[in-house]
Amino acid sequence: MTKTLPAPSPRDGVTNHNPVDIHVGKRIREARVLVGFSQTQLAEAMQITFQQVQKYERGANRVSASRLWDMA
Repeated sequence: MTKTLPAPSPRDGVTNHNPVDIHVGKRIREARVLVGFSQTQLAEAMQITFQQVQKYERGANRVSASRLWDMA
């Protein structure tokens, strides 16, 4: 009888985020810091929550082309 391990929880530090999403998130963070914006300031300018900005920067959520355009 084979036992299967439970799926890792998000708190275990194991992610299955797409490497491209992680790269895009890092570039968003770089650009934000370069212009001197906090996550809150960027979120307000984009009319989203700062939590959403955090998710974009971590690569947890994919950033659409229209959002990238708004950020630019």
